[in-house]
Amino acid sequence: MIGIGSPIGKVSLASHSSPIFERFKLAVEFAEFFDAPFVRIFSYYEAFPNGRAEVLRRLQEKIDYVRSCVRYFFTKTKGTSTASLARRCLDLHQNLDSPKFRAVFDFANFVQAGEDPLANWQLLKPYTAHIHIKDALHGSGKVVPAGEGDGQIAEILNDACVRVTMDS
Repeated sequence: MIGIGSPIGKVSLASHSSPIFERFKLAVEFAEFFDAPFVRIFSYYEAFPNGRAEVLRRLQEKIDYVRSCVRYFFTKTKGTSTASLARRCLDLHQNLDSPKFRAVFDFANFVQAGEDPLANWQLLKPYTAHIHIKDALHGSGKVVPAGEGDGQIAEILNDACVRVTMDS
């Protein structure tokens, strides 16, 4: 098992942090039980620029809680605080700079946000621990089969030193 999927952080920053943190602790317990190295989280809706300090505080609290055997992902999703600019993802990673806090790179999310996935890959590659294979079309944002959209999947996977074989 690669990780525990969760909706943690996929809420308004105005939401009280105590119940969210309790759910996070439960997800970490599940990760430990299943020997899963990751817990997926998000970075709150509409938090930037005014809520940046609170997002950093809440994420740091989670980093401090996580034991050495479990790391957690941060996922950039349309609508969360980082959805409008990959540089905000980079800002979080640079400011929290912890091996316990790593990115999930999702091609389609960048396309749907109107951004260039290849340029964003170059920014986020040092912080990426997982790649979510999903593609989309610029303009409509429609999710399409991997490689048929504008996610530049082949180029990025090649750069990530992943050999993709369509014959298997």
